[in-house]
Amino acid sequence: MLSPSKAITAGAIVFAIGGVMLIAQPLERPPVASGAATDGPAPPVAVTATSHAGPCPGADMTETIGFVERTTGGYCHPTWDWSDDRLDGTVTWASNGDHYTDGSGLTVEGLSMSFENDEGAWRMRPLPLLEFPDAVDTGADVWILDGEGAYEGLTAVLVVDEYEPHGFIIDGDLPPAPENASTK
Repeated sequence: MLSPSKAITAGAIVFAIGGVMLIAQPLERPPVASGAATDGPAPPVAVTATSHAGPCPGADMTETIGFVERTTGGYCHPTWDWSDDRLDGTVTWASNGDHYTDGSGLTVEGLSMSFENDEGAWRMRPLPLLEFPDAVDTGADVWILDGEGAYEGLTAVLVVDEYEPHGFIIDGDLPPAPENASTK
């Protein structure tokens, strides 16, 4: 006759042997044959576009704070012709800006943008823009847009020079930013 203590002991032994068998299994993936698909991200897709001015129904509101003229509430709907349909749709461009009237000629703007269509949307990470006096060119802007809906998990990284963007749609997010550099 099997006593309860013998049954518990036998169960523990069977459980222990099963656990050892599971742990002994190889933990790494088998090698992937050349040319076979992997579980990693898809290759980046190059994108280009041309832009056209669109309506700007958002009324700017300007207030003066000391030597700063602050403009808020403005937005526009430019049209973009993209080489990749995932970026097509309604574009909303919004910005707020501070123009310094102290003689420096500096303007600092905060820019945000979204592209929306029936499949999903792209939301731009906020971007500061600078206009220096005497029309000093600060170079091309880099826009980073995160996908939503059908584009969830994708990131568009675009370089915009003279409003003619080009760049890539990548599978995943950008690498994390390192901590501030320090000699300590």
